[in-house]
Amino acid sequence: MLTNDKHPVMFKLALMLGVGLSYLALALVSSRWLSLPSQVGVMWLPAGMALAALLLWGRASVAAIWVADLAFNLLFTPLPGWLSLLLSLDVSLSALLGAWLIQREGQFDLRLQSLRSYLHLTLLAGGVSSAFNAVVGASALALWGVSGQTDWVDHSLQWWAGDRIGIG
Repeated sequence: MLTNDKHPVMFKLALMLGVGLSYLALALVSSRWLSLPSQVGVMWLPAGMALAALLLWGRASVAAIWVADLAFNLLFTPLPGWLSLLLSLDVSLSALLGAWLIQREGQFDLRLQSLRSYLHLTLLAGGVSSAFNAVVGASALALWGVSGQTDWVDHSLQWWAGDRIGIG
């Protein structure tokens, strides 16, 4: 893990700024080149980046992820502010859920050198936490009239697949 013993607070702030800016840059790339007209990402790279930040640098990364996702939604999507807040919270909780699911037994290897670690990443973080994010996000869009309620299943599956592919 990266550390700086002389200036730990400044180092942590710089690291979180880097996490946030990286998330925002990946969100812009994914929304511009890897998304459908419905604003659902075919490949949502920030999902993998958010999970990686939590695994590498801990729960402090969740604040940077939340702020970056909120900034993206407010600045680059037509979503109302309150819905942007809700969706950013959903993204952050999904990343936390994914990190918790794969680390809860204490045997996850970040190097992914075992089949067990790879399956934990792809099935638990990629499958379960992405499904949580997709269901909550697509439900919020449908309930508040941003997308049609008849499109809920399609949007949920597209959202899940985009996050799932973004995680790996």
